[in-house]
Amino acid sequence: MDIIFSHFVTETTGFFEWTPQNLEPVHIGIAASDGQAASVLVAEVHVCQCQNSGTCDFDVNAVSNVELSFYVSFCYFLLV
Repeated sequence: MDIIFSHFVTETTGFFEWTPQNLEPVHIGIAASDGQAASVLVAEVHVCQCQNSGTCDFDVNAVSNVELSFYVSFCYFLLV
């Protein structure tokens, strides 16, 4: 697994923030340990790259990689 260096974790809340640079599939696992026990959470990743006033629909996936829990969400546009 590649290490993601461009991320941010809030120490007090554990909030994880990462901005992808492209739509290539990633597999994110977050490990935690208290020195006596350890656990890994595998995150389900949904990304969207809407442009030109498009809106992301995270309930509809345009591309799925279920094995990696990676999904590219659908974009929709309102025509007026």
